[in-house]
Amino acid sequence: MRIIGGIHSGRRLIAVPGSDTRPTADRVREALFNIWQTQVADAQLWDAYAGTGAIGLEAISRGAAWVDFSESARDAIKTLRRNVDLLNVTDRARIWSKTAEEYLAQAHREGRQFDLIFLDPPWRLGVSSVVRDGLAGVLAPDGIAVVESRQDNPVAPLSGLHQLWTRRYGDTRLTAFGLTSP
Repeated sequence: MRIIGGIHSGRRLIAVPGSDTRPTADRVREALFNIWQTQVADAQLWDAYAGTGAIGLEAISRGAAWVDFSESARDAIKTLRRNVDLLNVTDRARIWSKTAEEYLAQAHREGRQFDLIFLDPPWRLGVSSVVRDGLAGVLAPDGIAVVESRQDNPVAPLSGLHQLWTRRYGDTRLTAFGLTSP
């Protein structure tokens, strides 16, 4: 696993030991950033279910202003900290040892708004109803939220958001949502 583009292009990231964390494949990440290319510069991003942090770190490499990572698995948090340190981006990132639901509640309390949100929950669980119902409250007016899921498991609607597009890459599906209709 490596950073694909930007100032850290080619840098290798550390993987989470074991098979509990499924990183977003390089090819899927590259496709996502090709789609996001005009929105990443100076963006505020929330990388939910962050795992290794590959999505958020790719965004920082490509010019994102700030990334909040939320992750609850202990081994993934350790690996994520190592990857943030490895790329020396601690001044543009914060790691929250929280579930997506816990972090979302905090973001609501603090009035946070994100230009980009990436959610890659464990495929067997999907996005929880708490997150589906509250995501619109932290997405900036022109923001985009993208959910990664298994290709044969479409994402349930997100309250207050409209589906913008869906793309398939092998067994992976990316589905984008925004506050406004396409």
